[in-house]
Amino acid sequence: MDKIFLNMNLEQQEWWSKYLTDVNGVILDVRTEDEVNNGKIPGSLNFDIYKGQGFVYQVDELDKAKNYYLCENAVKETSEETAENALNAMKNWNGLENLKNIKNETLIVWGDKDTSYNFDQVDTLNKKIKNSRLEIFKDCSHNVHLEEPDKFNNLIKDFIN
Repeated sequence: MDKIFLNMNLEQQEWWSKYLTDVNGVILDVRTEDEVNNGKIPGSLNFDIYKGQGFVYQVDELDKAKNYYLCENAVKETSEETAENALNAMKNWNGLENLKNIKNETLIVWGDKDTSYNFDQVDTLNKKIKNSRLEIFKDCSHNVHLEEPDKFNNLIKDFIN
């Protein structure tokens, strides 16, 4: 299994200093696109952790010969081991073949403005899970349950009953 070396829980001055002295160092900026637009960290790679599968694809492309630095705020309440395991799991695990084993009726809810998961990903779920139903909410993003709570709750009630 490929390992991704992370340096975490570092104060800003500490990770910046380590980055500047490490010829294989890369700052991994896991802020959202909006946050980065308010001020990019020079020389960093931006991996928006809220981009779902897109984040996984970015992790997959990381150069394993590099050392990645995260600031303390990026990993609050997360150990280095946990973050590294999560990144490795995202890179090395593919559940597509397991989808055919889902036997229960499955409701897939997606907002057509969702940037975390694109339609092809959601469509793959729908096609690979035999007894699934895809419901698309118009003009909603990733938080359909918050954007259209009444419509969402009614859909869930109908699905359960």
